[in-house]
Amino acid sequence: MRDPASPRSKDPEAQPAGASTQGALYVTLTHGRACAGDEDAVIALHEEWLRRRARESGLLSSEILVDPADPQVFVAISHFADRAAAERSLDDPEHSAWRSRLATLSEAQLVQRDMLSRWRAGSPPPSGPPLAARPGGP
Repeated sequence: MRDPASPRSKDPEAQPAGASTQGALYVTLTHGRACAGDEDAVIALHEEWLRRRARESGLLSSEILVDPADPQVFVAISHFADRAAAERSLDDPEHSAWRSRLATLSEAQLVQRDMLSRWRAGSPPPSGPPLAARPGGP
């Protein structure tokens, strides 16, 4: 838990180099548990979406995290420039079909949470046009 009295929480000079609170991105987090043996299929499905629809959907960047103790558990993180871009993606009928396919690869109901990126250290947030598909995946 962040200590509101901490100087790091108020003093921008106390932030690590490369940290930013500017340009908050709209982020969707999707938590799920892949069916046994379908872990790679979950990743392949995300790669397919990136190749086919990333530019049209307004997706800036995406990644999948897996639990090292249980590789069936995943969190997919998708960054959009703003809420409107995320909503355009979610309203896309092809996205609904894609999400249904993801649900068939999951043992339980997927849980999605919409968030704002308020602070980021390290590499700068993505900018420019939406992420373009690259051969071999994201």
